[in-house]
Amino acid sequence: MADATVLRVRPDDLERYQALLYDLPDIPAGLRIFDGTSKEDWWEPPNLYSDMPRLEAPDLWHLVGPAAFVMTEETAELLGEFLHPAGELLPVRVAGTEEPFVVLNILRDIDCLNPDGYRIDDLEVYSDFIEHRLPESGLFKVPQLDDVFIFCLERSDDERTFRETLDHHGLTGLRFEPIWASDGSITPSNLIGL
Repeated sequence: MADATVLRVRPDDLERYQALLYDLPDIPAGLRIFDGTSKEDWWEPPNLYSDMPRLEAPDLWHLVGPAAFVMTEETAELLGEFLHPAGELLPVRVAGTEEPFVVLNILRDIDCLNPDGYRIDDLEVYSDFIEHRLPESGLFKVPQLDDVFIFCLERSDDERTFRETLDHHGLTGLRFEPIWASDGSITPSNLIGL
């Protein structure tokens, strides 16, 4: 079996890159929470804006609040082989541009954390994954943290990974932190405390 590494996907350098916020006074729960359930049947494209427009615009934008990121349809097409298996692309409107944007709602929500490794009430969720429950490769979430974190699985026999594809095309806005390895080279740590 190929070695596997789980990486936490986070926004890159929020002091350098713009992030997007909902342009609404009150944000309905359905827009705030991306918990691995589909929104396609009721989704109406919400308005988004950058509160720090003088910062650099990334290619993959952090959406403040939910565990989700936004991109142009052109970027989504470039990354489609990784995005489509992970979830659904929902349209959004970004202030100041007529360019079509989408947000990735990750539906690949896999129960693959070791049940002995988390106590939600105590705010302890360790990056201790059960290897045989992990998805093949690519972006995913876990039910215990699906409205908080996005993860990416890379296997040593992958022909190409999501992260390598971003690097290859020079796409900005995300960073990847290794948090677990099947070979035991990474000690599980409390994800909530990081």
